[in-house]
Amino acid sequence: MQRSNSVLIALACIAASLFLSQANAQPLRARDLDGGDLAWFYNKPSVPLQQYLDDEVLCANLTSRAAPGAGAYGGGLVTGVFRAAMAPGQDAARRNNCMIVLGYRRFEIRPGDQREFTRRVADGGDDLLESYISAEQPPEGVLASQWRNEFLSASVTLQAAEDLNATLPTQRFPYLQAWEAPQFFVQHGIREIEAGGVLDPTLATIVVRTADANGQERSSGVGALAFMQIDPETGNAPLIRDVPVFMHLGERRRGVAARIQVFQAPPGRYVLWRYLDLTRVVDFCIGAPAFDVAAGDVVYAGSWEMSRGGPISVSMADEESVRAHLASLAPAAGLALRQAVFRNGARFPCSGTDTWTSLYGIRLPVAASE
Repeated sequence: MQRSNSVLIALACIAASLFLSQANAQPLRARDLDGGDLAWFYNKPSVPLQQYLDDEVLCANLTSRAAPGAGAYGGGLVTGVFRAAMAPGQDAARRNNCMIVLGYRRFEIRPGDQREFTRRVADGGDDLLESYISAEQPPEGVLASQWRNEFLSASVTLQAAEDLNATLPTQRFPYLQAWEAPQFFVQHGIREIEAGGVLDPTLATIVVRTADANGQERSSGVGALAFMQIDPETGNAPLIRDVPVFMHLGERRRGVAARIQVFQAPPGRYVLWRYLDLTRVVDFCIGAPAFDVAAGDVVYAGSWEMSRGGPISVSMADEESVRAHLASLAPAAGLALRQAVFRNGARFPCSGTDTWTSLYGIRLPVAASE
């Protein structure tokens, strides 16, 4: 009997660790942090206090634009910034995801009360605050989450060039629940060019290969991605009747596990906007890879493989088959095809959706400088 209990306890521990691992490997959704049950804080060893406060203000401004009626935050007093940023509420999960993407670790105190904790630490002055946010080992708390770049597979071979020097976008997206529906992406994305299509030289031609990593038939809304056009200078997104300009990767083709998609898109910058599957929608507005195209460009933006609940894998594989497919549509375009140059760190307006959508970031590996 004792041995049986030991086995059960061991299995329970394994299950608990797997649950925690899965929970920590995903961004939080709205209301996932309950300040009545626990307290939490963010920590980055050796971070200067001013840098921490700047990052909190950046995250508050970036993610507040996702909430209708939310105001922007300024510098203010140290205690004011700390209390505003750390207090529980609707924006707690959004700010959490932003801080994690910026390289902070979240520590939790259980049991705890977030409002009482932030009041106590803020009233203790800068020295006490620094002991929590910048020490290798804070005075209390258990490590609960840290950046893992969870949405990118370890097998990714596509590399990015230097990071973008992205500004904070000022645009606030309209609050549209329809943006969470997979069918929205099928119906409103840039139309694909197929056999018999004529290429417009005033547009850019963007080619992608999409596939299911398990070799299964793709279906709308299951492991699909979207690239959105943003302004290279401001990060704001052009809207046409309240809808951004975007390409939907992964629209269903019956019986086809992988296919090549060809889009004719307005010149500009295209950023990895959104991930969709049957259980979640994730916007990468806190930081994502992007590439630029000009009128007349013909670029291959990679082979994107996704699976249900699994990470994204991307490479520049199958370029020759992509070139051959494009040449069958427009011979001159096949000859002009070049690889897109990706850079990390693009920011764009976070969506106005509520509990179903998470806000997060994603990074490609960076090519070593020569």
